[in-house]
Amino acid sequence: MPVTVRFCLACRAALQHRKTEVSVWFALAGALLVLAAVALAQWWSRAERPGGRRQPVV
Repeated sequence: MPVTVRFCLACRAALQHRKTEVSVWFALAGALLVLAAVALAQWWSRAERPGGRRQPVV
């Protein structure tokens, strides 16, 4: 005997509202940009090693 399963998606669907704070994502992106800027500034202005010379950028 075959078993039929009835599934009504429209019967189970419900409209949901969710509030999302987007300013947190902007603050996180800004903090990451600041960290990247500080890291690049440290990388580009690193001190020369003793006995070694960096080549000038032309």
